[in-house]
Amino acid sequence: MGDVPGSAGAGVPQAVAYGAGAGAAAGATAVGAAPVPPPPAGYDAGTAPLPASAPGGDGGAGARVEAAPAGADAAPPRRGSRRFNATPVVLVLVLLLVGAGVVWAVNTAFSGFDPAVSTDGRPTADAGEPAGEETTDGDGAEEPAAPEPAPEVRPAIASGTALDPQGDENPDNEGEHPELAAQAYDGQPETAWYSRRYNSPDFAGLKSGIGYAITLEQAAPVQTIVVDTTVEGGNVEIRATSPDAPTEGEVLASGPLSPGAEFTFAEPVEAESLVLWFTELPQNGQGENRVEINELLVS
Repeated sequence: MGDVPGSAGAGVPQAVAYGAGAGAAAGATAVGAAPVPPPPAGYDAGTAPLPASAPGGDGGAGARVEAAPAGADAAPPRRGSRRFNATPVVLVLVLLLVGAGVVWAVNTAFSGFDPAVSTDGRPTADAGEPAGEETTDGDGAEEPAAPEPAPEVRPAIASGTALDPQGDENPDNEGEHPELAAQAYDGQPETAWYSRRYNSPDFAGLKSGIGYAITLEQAAPVQTIVVDTTVEGGNVEIRATSPDAPTEGEVLASGPLSPGAEFTFAEPVEAESLVLWFTELPQNGQGENRVEINELLVS
C-alpha cells in the first residue's frame, strides 16, 4: 500500500520540525508544510484554544504551533453590549432639588420679618392686597380714603392753684395755703389741700368765695369730677374757665361736698382748665369751717 499524502511515513519529508532542545524556536514552520486553511467566519484568534501539544522528537516539551497564512485577516474581537449608567444624572437631579428646597425654606422662614415701613418712611403694602390697588365706586371713580380716627385724649391734671381773688387785694394776705395746692392731685389720699378757717360758712362776711383751679396737660373732654374729701356740706360750683376769671363761664355742676362726691356734667366739655368755686364752706369733723380736698379725679 502506498503512503498517504501528508502522512509522516518514511520517504516523505517531515512537514513540521519539532524542537530538539530547550534553545530551539518553538512553533517554526518546516519547509514544504501543507498550507493551513483559513479560519472559519467568526473565529476569534484570541479566544480559540491552542492545538494539543505533541511530544518533541527528543522527548522535550516543545509545542506544535501553526502559523496563520500570510494575508489572512484576523477576526475582530467580540464585544458585549454596553448598558447606559444613569447614576450620575440622578445624583445631579437630586442635588438640584435639594438646593431648590433649601432656598424655598429660607425665603419662607424669613418672609414674616419684612419691615412694616419702607426705607423712605412710608408703610409697606399689605401682603394680602395687591400693590397699587385702590378702591373705586361703581362709576370707576376712586373713593377717598376714610380719615383715620383721632387718638383719644384723656384729661390729666398738670397743676393746681388755690384761688383767693378778694383776699389778694390785701397786701398782707397770705392766701388759701397755696403751698399745699399740689397735695390735691398727688395720688396720695392721706395728704390734702385745705383753706383757711373761718368763723362761719359764709366766710364771716369777708368775701363771697374762694376757689381751686385745675390746669390740664392738654385740652381734653371732661364730663366727671370726683372730690375725695373728709368734709361735708357747703356748696361748690364747677366752671370751665381760667384761674384768672374764676367766676366766669357756665356752671357745669354744683352741690355740697361729701366723702367721694361725684359731679357729672350733662355733656362732655372740651376744656384746658376748670375751676371749683366755693360759695359756702363745709365743715370737717372738728366743726371747723374750711375746705379740704384730699384728691381730685377728672374723667
